[in-house]
Amino acid sequence: MATDLLISPRKVYNPPSPRRPKDNRGKAVTIGIGIRCTDGIVLSADTLITVPGSHKYYESKIFAVSYPPLRDRSFFTFAGYPELMKTFRDKFTEAALRSDFDLSVSGVKDTTEDILQEMEGAILNSLDSTGGLQMLCASFIGGNLSLLRTSETSVHKVGLYDYVGAGDSSLLRYLSSLLLTQTVSVKIGSIIASYLVTKAKQLVDGCGGETDLVQIMADGKVHSFTGSFKDREILMAEFYIKQFIGTVFIPSISDDHRNKVFESLSTSFRDLLRS
Repeated sequence: MATDLLISPRKVYNPPSPRRPKDNRGKAVTIGIGIRCTDGIVLSADTLITVPGSHKYYESKIFAVSYPPLRDRSFFTFAGYPELMKTFRDKFTEAALRSDFDLSVSGVKDTTEDILQEMEGAILNSLDSTGGLQMLCASFIGGNLSLLRTSETSVHKVGLYDYVGAGDSSLLRYLSSLLLTQTVSVKIGSIIASYLVTKAKQLVDGCGGETDLVQIMADGKVHSFTGSFKDREILMAEFYIKQFIGTVFIPSISDDHRNKVFESLSTSFRDLLRS
Protein backbone atom coordinates (compact mmCIF):
# COMPACT_ATOMS: atom_id res chain seq x y z
CA MET A 1 0.00 0.00 0.00
CA ALA A 2 1.53 3.21 -1.15
CA THR A 3 2.10 5.88 1.38
CA ASP A 4 2.31 9.60 0.56
CA LEU A 5 5.42 11.15 2.03
CA LEU A 6 4.87 14.67 3.36
CA ILE A 7 8.14 16.48 2.95
CA SER A 8 8.42 19.81 4.75
CA PRO A 9 10.21 22.52 2.83
CA ARG A 10 13.67 23.33 4.13
CA LYS A 11 13.77 26.35 6.35
CA VAL A 12 16.11 28.99 5.16
CA TYR A 13 17.87 30.91 7.91
CA ASN A 14 17.73 34.65 7.38
CA PRO A 15 19.89 36.51 9.87
CA PRO A 16 18.15 39.53 11.39
CA SER A 17 18.97 42.91 9.90
CA PRO A 18 21.35 44.87 12.08
CA ARG A 19 19.45 47.36 14.19
CA ARG A 20 20.41 50.95 14.13
CA PRO A 21 21.27 52.11 17.62
CA LYS A 22 18.43 54.02 19.22
CA ASP A 23 19.02 57.75 19.16
CA ASN A 24 18.32 58.89 22.71
CA ARG A 25 19.52 62.40 22.17
CA GLY A 26 17.12 65.17 23.05
CA LYS A 27 15.43 67.12 20.32
CA ALA A 28 13.90 70.58 20.55
CA VAL A 29 11.36 70.79 17.72
CA THR A 30 10.59 74.22 19.09
CA ILE A 31 8.78 77.21 17.84
CA GLY A 32 11.10 80.17 18.28
CA ILE A 33 9.86 83.58 17.10
CA GLY A 34 11.74 86.86 16.75
CA ILE A 35 9.93 90.10 15.87
CA ARG A 36 11.45 93.53 15.31
CA CYS A 37 9.08 96.15 16.71
CA THR A 38 8.82 99.94 16.66
CA ASP A 39 10.17 100.16 20.22
CA GLY A 40 12.21 96.98 20.64
CA ILE A 41 12.47 93.27 19.83
CA VAL A 42 10.34 90.35 21.01
CA LEU A 43 11.76 86.84 21.32
CA SER A 44 9.49 83.92 22.26
CA ALA A 45 9.68 80.11 22.38
CA ASP A 46 8.05 77.00 23.82
CA THR A 47 9.82 74.91 26.49
CA LEU A 48 9.42 71.23 25.47
CA ILE A 49 12.47 68.98 24.91
CA THR A 50 11.76 65.49 23.50
CA VAL A 51 14.01 62.43 23.80
CA PRO A 52 12.78 60.14 20.96
CA GLY A 53 11.34 56.85 22.23
CA SER A 54 12.03 57.78 25.82
CA HIS A 55 10.73 60.85 27.65
CA LYS A 56 10.02 64.55 27.58
CA TYR A 57 11.16 67.35 29.81
CA TYR A 58 10.83 71.11 29.97
CA GLU A 59 13.42 73.85 30.08
CA SER A 60 13.86 77.37 28.78
CA LYS A 61 15.10 77.63 25.21
CA ILE A 62 16.08 81.28 25.64
CA PHE A 63 19.40 82.21 27.23
CA ALA A 64 21.26 85.49 27.67
CA VAL A 65 24.90 86.52 27.30
CA SER A 66 25.99 89.75 29.02
CA TYR A 67 28.97 91.81 27.94
CA PRO A 68 30.72 93.28 30.99
CA PRO A 69 30.98 95.93 32.22
CA LEU A 70 28.15 97.35 30.11
CA ARG A 71 24.46 96.41 30.20
CA ASP A 72 24.67 95.27 26.59
CA ARG A 73 23.25 91.77 26.10
CA SER A 74 22.33 89.15 23.53
CA PHE A 75 19.47 86.68 23.82
CA PHE A 76 19.45 83.40 21.89
CA THR A 77 16.68 80.92 21.23
CA PHE A 78 17.13 77.69 19.30
CA ALA A 79 15.68 74.60 17.65
CA GLY A 80 17.49 71.30 17.18
CA TYR A 81 19.91 69.40 19.38
CA PRO A 82 20.15 70.90 22.90
CA GLU A 83 23.74 69.68 23.38
CA LEU A 84 24.83 71.62 20.31
CA MET A 85 23.16 74.70 21.75
CA LYS A 86 25.00 74.25 25.05
CA THR A 87 28.31 73.84 23.21
CA PHE A 88 27.65 77.01 21.23
CA ARG A 89 26.61 78.89 24.38
CA ASP A 90 29.82 77.96 26.18
CA LYS A 91 32.01 78.90 23.23
CA PHE A 92 30.20 82.20 22.65
CA THR A 93 30.30 83.16 26.34
CA GLU A 94 34.04 82.42 26.43
CA ALA A 95 34.60 84.53 23.31
CA ALA A 96 32.53 87.42 24.72
CA LEU A 97 34.79 87.58 27.80
CA ARG A 98 37.99 87.93 25.80
CA SER A 99 39.64 91.34 25.67
CA ASP A 100 39.74 91.29 21.86
CA PHE A 101 35.99 90.62 21.46
CA ASP A 102 34.41 93.07 19.00
CA LEU A 103 31.47 94.41 21.01
CA SER A 104 29.24 95.45 18.11
CA VAL A 105 26.37 94.02 16.08
CA SER A 106 28.81 92.93 13.37
CA GLY A 107 31.09 91.47 16.06
CA VAL A 108 28.27 89.30 17.43
CA LYS A 109 27.40 88.19 13.88
CA ASP A 110 31.01 87.34 12.99
CA THR A 111 31.68 85.53 16.28
CA THR A 112 28.47 83.50 15.92
CA GLU A 113 29.44 82.54 12.37
CA ASP A 114 33.00 81.62 13.36
CA ILE A 115 31.79 79.31 16.14
CA LEU A 116 29.17 77.66 13.91
CA GLN A 117 31.81 77.01 11.25
CA GLU A 118 34.02 75.47 13.94
CA MET A 119 31.07 73.23 14.87
CA GLU A 120 30.12 72.50 11.26
CA GLY A 121 30.81 68.75 11.36
CA ALA A 122 28.66 68.18 14.45
CA ILE A 123 25.84 70.35 13.11
CA LEU A 124 25.72 68.62 9.70
CA ASN A 125 25.98 65.13 11.24
CA SER A 126 22.97 65.76 13.48
CA LEU A 127 20.69 67.29 10.85
CA ASP A 128 18.77 64.06 10.14
CA SER A 129 18.42 62.80 13.73
CA THR A 130 18.00 65.94 15.80
CA GLY A 131 17.57 68.79 13.34
CA GLY A 132 21.06 70.23 13.74
CA LEU A 133 20.99 73.71 15.25
CA GLN A 134 18.99 76.80 14.27
CA MET A 135 19.09 79.99 16.29
CA LEU A 136 17.65 83.47 16.59
CA CYS A 137 19.75 86.13 18.33
CA ALA A 138 18.35 89.44 19.59
CA SER A 139 20.92 91.96 20.85
CA PHE A 140 21.16 95.38 22.42
CA ILE A 141 24.72 96.65 21.87
CA GLY A 142 25.95 100.22 22.02
CA GLY A 143 22.40 101.56 21.86
CA ASN A 144 21.62 99.49 18.74
CA LEU A 145 19.14 96.65 18.42
CA SER A 146 19.69 93.74 16.06
CA LEU A 147 17.97 90.46 15.21
CA LEU A 148 19.97 87.65 13.59
CA ARG A 149 19.08 84.16 12.34
CA THR A 150 21.42 81.26 11.71
CA SER A 151 21.15 78.71 8.94
CA GLU A 152 23.56 75.82 9.53
CA THR A 153 26.87 77.75 9.64
CA SER A 154 25.81 81.09 8.16
CA VAL A 155 24.21 84.11 9.86
CA HIS A 156 22.02 86.80 8.38
CA LYS A 157 20.12 89.83 9.66
CA VAL A 158 16.35 89.59 10.08
CA GLY A 159 14.05 92.23 8.64
CA LEU A 160 10.61 92.33 10.27
CA TYR A 161 10.44 88.81 11.77
CA ASP A 162 11.71 85.24 11.48
CA TYR A 163 11.31 81.89 13.22
CA VAL A 164 13.12 78.59 13.83
CA GLY A 165 11.96 75.02 14.30
CA ALA A 166 8.26 74.42 13.70
CA GLY A 167 8.21 77.83 12.01
CA ASP A 168 9.34 76.02 8.87
CA SER A 169 5.81 74.61 8.60
CA SER A 170 3.10 76.06 6.41
CA LEU A 171 1.09 76.89 9.56
CA LEU A 172 3.63 79.48 10.70
CA ARG A 173 4.28 80.80 7.21
CA TYR A 174 0.57 81.42 6.77
CA LEU A 175 -0.13 82.96 10.18
CA SER A 176 2.94 85.19 10.31
CA SER A 177 2.32 86.59 6.83
CA LEU A 178 -1.27 87.31 7.89
CA LEU A 179 -0.43 89.01 11.20
CA LEU A 180 2.92 90.69 10.54
CA THR A 181 2.36 92.88 7.52
CA GLN A 182 3.92 95.95 9.16
CA THR A 183 6.01 96.93 12.18
CA VAL A 184 4.07 96.82 15.45
CA SER A 185 4.75 97.85 19.06
CA VAL A 186 6.40 95.48 21.53
CA LYS A 187 3.05 94.98 23.29
CA ILE A 188 1.28 93.96 20.09
CA GLY A 189 4.34 91.98 18.95
CA SER A 190 4.28 90.07 22.24
CA ILE A 191 0.65 89.07 21.69
CA ILE A 192 1.37 87.97 18.11
CA ALA A 193 4.47 86.00 19.15
CA SER A 194 2.55 84.31 21.98
CA TYR A 195 -0.29 83.48 19.59
CA LEU A 196 2.07 81.89 17.05
CA VAL A 197 3.75 79.82 19.77
CA THR A 198 0.35 78.78 21.16
CA LYS A 199 -0.87 77.62 17.74
CA ALA A 200 2.33 75.65 17.17
CA LYS A 201 1.92 73.97 20.57
CA GLN A 202 -1.68 73.19 19.67
CA LEU A 203 -1.08 71.82 16.15
CA VAL A 204 2.59 70.83 15.71
CA ASP A 205 3.83 67.58 17.24
CA GLY A 206 6.85 68.17 19.48
CA CYS A 207 6.00 71.72 20.60
CA GLY A 208 4.67 72.23 24.11
CA GLY A 209 5.14 73.45 27.66
CA GLU A 210 4.88 77.04 28.80
CA THR A 211 5.68 80.01 26.59
CA ASP A 212 8.82 82.00 27.35
CA LEU A 213 8.95 85.59 26.14
CA VAL A 214 11.62 88.29 26.29
CA GLN A 215 11.14 91.96 25.40
CA ILE A 216 14.33 93.88 24.60
CA MET A 217 13.37 97.54 24.61
CA ALA A 218 14.92 100.32 22.52
CA ASP A 219 16.56 101.80 25.65
CA GLY A 220 18.17 98.46 26.58
CA LYS A 221 15.73 97.49 29.32
CA VAL A 222 14.71 93.83 29.29
CA HIS A 223 11.46 92.25 30.45
CA SER A 224 11.37 88.46 30.74
CA PHE A 225 8.21 86.42 31.17
CA THR A 226 7.21 82.77 31.45
CA GLY A 227 3.65 82.09 30.46
CA SER A 228 3.01 85.84 30.31
CA PHE A 229 0.05 85.35 28.01
CA LYS A 230 -1.69 82.12 28.98
CA ASP A 231 -2.66 79.79 26.15
CA ARG A 232 -6.31 79.88 27.19
CA GLU A 233 -6.33 83.70 27.03
CA ILE A 234 -4.74 83.68 23.56
CA LEU A 235 -7.19 81.06 22.28
CA MET A 236 -10.13 82.92 23.83
CA ALA A 237 -9.09 86.05 21.93
CA GLU A 238 -8.98 83.92 18.78
CA PHE A 239 -12.48 82.64 19.56
CA TYR A 240 -13.82 86.20 19.81
CA ILE A 241 -12.13 87.12 16.52
CA LYS A 242 -13.88 84.20 14.81
CA GLN A 243 -17.18 85.23 16.37
CA PHE A 244 -16.78 88.80 15.20
CA ILE A 245 -15.87 87.75 11.65
CA GLY A 246 -18.93 85.51 11.64
CA THR A 247 -21.24 88.38 12.55
CA VAL A 248 -19.89 90.49 9.66
CA PHE A 249 -20.96 87.91 7.06
CA ILE A 250 -24.37 87.01 8.50
CA PRO A 251 -26.83 89.81 7.63
CA SER A 252 -29.57 88.45 9.91
CA ILE A 253 -27.57 89.13 13.07
CA SER A 254 -28.84 92.18 14.91
CA ASP A 255 -26.70 95.26 15.47
CA ASP A 256 -27.08 94.77 19.21
CA HIS A 257 -25.64 91.25 19.05
CA ARG A 258 -22.84 92.38 16.74
CA ASN A 259 -21.93 95.17 19.17
CA LYS A 260 -21.82 92.72 22.08
CA VAL A 261 -19.45 90.43 20.13
CA PHE A 262 -17.24 93.40 19.26
CA GLU A 263 -17.20 94.49 22.90
CA SER A 264 -16.13 90.97 23.98
CA LEU A 265 -13.33 91.09 21.40
CA SER A 266 -12.18 94.52 22.62
CA THR A 267 -12.25 93.41 26.26
CA SER A 268 -10.26 90.28 25.45
CA PHE A 269 -7.46 92.22 23.77
CA ARG A 270 -7.52 94.94 26.42
CA ASP A 271 -6.97 92.29 29.09
CA LEU A 272 -4.08 90.79 27.12
CA LEU A 273 -2.41 94.18 26.73
CA ARG A 274 -2.59 94.74 30.48
CA SER A 275 -0.51 91.59 31.10
